[in-house]
Amino acid sequence: DLTWRIPRSSAPAPASASVTLAQLLQLVQQGGELPGLERRHIAAIHGEPTASRLPRRPKPWEAAALAESLPPPTLRIGTAPAEPGLAEAATAPSS
Repeated sequence: DLTWRIPRSSAPAPASASVTLAQLLQLVQQGGELPGLERRHIAAIHGEPTASRLPRRPKPWEAAALAESLPPPTLRIGTAPAEPGLAEAATAPSS
């Protein structure tokens, strides 16, 4: 016997917390309420769209063109990349 178990939520569950797959299929086909599921009423808002606050990400070909136009990074063998403020901290005398 194949049954579909509905996880319990904080809301009170109906007396029958499990239904067979055939019963679940029948409920879906008839448009009935599924036991243990909350129905959300989501409606579209037909107002003006809001402007994005994030900058537009470059397309892959734009990012590749930008990377080609930048000078290549200099790499010194045996040194770590410099971080802002790290060089000052390393050369400052300790008290």
